[in-house]
Amino acid sequence: MDVLGAVALGTESPGNETDGRISRKEGIINAFMWRNIICMGIYQTIIMLIFMYFGEMMFFKKSFNLVTAPERD
Repeated sequence: MDVLGAVALGTESPGNETDGRISRKEGIINAFMWRNIICMGIYQTIIMLIFMYFGEMMFFKKSFNLVTAPERD
C-alpha cells in the first residue's frame, strides 16, 4: 500500500530551502502531490485489471485455472 504514495512523493520536484518558513496550517501534501497519487492509483488499477482479466491470453497458451480445470491423474 505504500507504493502509490512513495511514487507520487518521489516524483515531486525538490523545493527551494530559501522560500522561508512553512506555516503549521499548510498541508503536508499539496495539489501537485495529490494529482500524482491519484494518477498513479488509476494507472496501476487499470494495469492490474488488464493483467487479471487478459493476462492469461497474453502470457500463457494453456489455462492454469485450478477451479475449473479437470482433476489430474
